[in-house]
Amino acid sequence: MSDKLYKAIAVAFKINPDEFIATLKDGDDWLSEDAISDKITDLVSTKVTAAKTDSRKSGQAEQNAKILKIVKASGFENTDNLQGADLLTAFTAWKDEQIAPPTGDTPVDQMDKETLLKLPIVKSLVLEAKQESGRGVEAVKQQFDAYKAQVEQDNVKRERERAINVAERHTEEAARKGNIVLKVEGVDEKVRLKSIFDVIRLNESIGLDAKGLPIVLGEDGEQKKDDYGNPIPFSDIVVSYGKGMYGVSAIPQTHEGANPPINAGVPGQKDYVPKYRFGTTKEYDDAYMKASSPEDRLELSRSKQFHAEKAAGN
Repeated sequence: MSDKLYKAIAVAFKINPDEFIATLKDGDDWLSEDAISDKITDLVSTKVTAAKTDSRKSGQAEQNAKILKIVKASGFENTDNLQGADLLTAFTAWKDEQIAPPTGDTPVDQMDKETLLKLPIVKSLVLEAKQESGRGVEAVKQQFDAYKAQVEQDNVKRERERAINVAERHTEEAARKGNIVLKVEGVDEKVRLKSIFDVIRLNESIGLDAKGLPIVLGEDGEQKKDDYGNPIPFSDIVVSYGKGMYGVSAIPQTHEGANPPINAGVPGQKDYVPKYRFGTTKEYDDAYMKASSPEDRLELSRSKQFHAEKAAGN
């Protein structure tokens, strides 16, 4: 065969003539006629197979397009982009569910449950009822969660109030056993007890132990401990604050005749000079709330008490 014939074959199959001829040579020499014949045969076979595949795909695409047009015209929505047999199967199932509106020959009240459920209007109503039911369940759940949260909040509040009430009752006993100076002429000892407890309440977190007794809680929510890891009794907390505010009496405070001077039991208290002065109760309250440390709050309380006792003539 000549170059011209080989080029014609290449053009016929839409391939590059020069590249095709190069496959028929070994360098500058032509392959044997048998080898050239085999290569041409393989080329023809490959191209024919490819042409058949393309034709089949083209036919399938055309067929799918026709099917899509038909099902779309029938009202079927191909939301899953199905094709071929899958599309026909889905369309057939959808078509079976479509039932014509009831006629005078079949009154609605005579239809069975299955037939009624297939009616578009019934299906719509059922769906709406399910959605409404879901919203109702969610609303009830939200109301229950809100109620549960409120109950838990109320329980915490009641428990906190209970702890405060129990702690206030134990404050008096602890202060008396600790010989805190409570009895002073012209001063109601209940005022001093309340002042001690108010300072504790403002500076500490109060809770109850398993026996229902008051304790002071640390940052971890457990009973506060000393430097050695031992739990600090509530009575020790009371004495610590009371001592700083009013001092400790040399005479037991449970003694009915006890009437110590104002500054008894506090070293250096005889010449105590108050650090603060307050024109009104509000000034004291504002200063107390702004105090940055327990020491400052103790000093504020002592100053207030000093002026109150001086005003009473002690």
